[in-house]
Amino acid sequence: MLIPRLFKFNSITRNATARFLATQAQQSNENVSPVVYEKLLGTDRGIALYGLNSPKDRNALGFDMIEAMREVNQLIREDTKVSVVILHSMVPGIFCAGANLKERFKMADDEVANFVKGLRGTFIEIEDLPMPTIAAIEGVAVGGGLELALACDVRVVSETAKLRLVKTCRGLIP
Repeated sequence: MLIPRLFKFNSITRNATARFLATQAQQSNENVSPVVYEKLLGTDRGIALYGLNSPKDRNALGFDMIEAMREVNQLIREDTKVSVVILHSMVPGIFCAGANLKERFKMADDEVANFVKGLRGTFIEIEDLPMPTIAAIEGVAVGGGLELALACDVRVVSETAKLRLVKTCRGLIP
């Protein structure tokens, strides 16, 4: 039955988040990557967890996040033992808040264009991964955060999730 199996994603991602947070509690926050990649073992072998982990800016898509995502995309693409990827947030109540507007406002026009091109390239890398990708959305997914989820093959959304494309409120097509 499909529904009980979908709920297993929530359990898997919560357990991975707890393991990660327990090990990171001993390290400085400055050394924490905005993206955490973990391959599961045992009966869950073949599942790769792709965790967004930037609580201070609500998993906003900024330079550091995009760079880390591109590195993880490369690792996943090259790993023949990964059969499915679950993209999730390690920040409770937030999937991804979209673009990091604090960074964006400091950019010149040409920098914005290059950043958006790189962001789109990152999403295309996720779309082109050779295995199925699942976005496990719990909490807020707005703007580029929702577009990130749409880059995955499947989206599993919690009952409390809030999804919004700001562009569509302004009559733009993403």
